[in-house]
Amino acid sequence: MRKAIQQTNMTIVHSKLCILGEGESPPGYCLVHLIDESHSTAHCYSDRGWLALDIFTCGKTDPVPIMEYTIKELKNKYPSLTCTYFQNHHRFHHY
Repeated sequence: MRKAIQQTNMTIVHSKLCILGEGESPPGYCLVHLIDESHSTAHCYSDRGWLALDIFTCGKTDPVPIMEYTIKELKNKYPSLTCTYFQNHHRFHHY
């Protein structure tokens, strides 16, 4: 996701990676990139083989190409990967 974001006009303001598995958390990790237009997150549940990605922008940058690039790169590295759910929610309506 970092590589995909860096190919846009957005700026990553801060990143945080937390490795999970201690206490009540299932094994895996969570990652957040704070970007100048909002955020991107990844939550990995390694015991289930799940990776949930979210990219949200409140500016002019379309998040879909970022997600498509990220999925393509993951599939290149993990050919058996399947994307089971992909949805683009339209931007907020301003009243």
